[in-house]
Amino acid sequence: MLTITGRGAVWAASLGHVGGSNQSIRARMTVDGTVLFDATNASASPSTPGYMLVGALSGSQVTPQYLPFERELKIEFSSNIATGAGAVSLQLLGEIYA
Repeated sequence: MLTITGRGAVWAASLGHVGGSNQSIRARMTVDGTVLFDATNASASPSTPGYMLVGALSGSQVTPQYLPFERELKIEFSSNIATGAGAVSLQLLGEIYA
């Protein structure tokens, strides 16, 4: 789980499958107490790798989307494979305001 407290913005966030084995992955994103994304992929594989939580993906091109938060950003993710060939990777691009 990743929790960022304070003001900020996310431009892009993705949760991806890493490795060659099929697995179940779950992602949930909460912004300022409101759940914006909550999904489970029961058969994630290299051909269906995961989720774009913020932004859009076309081929290898990421299109950012500005998602501000005032108090808290929370991203929860899990997999039925804990480590190694079937691990889950979180990529996040954003900014925190002082």
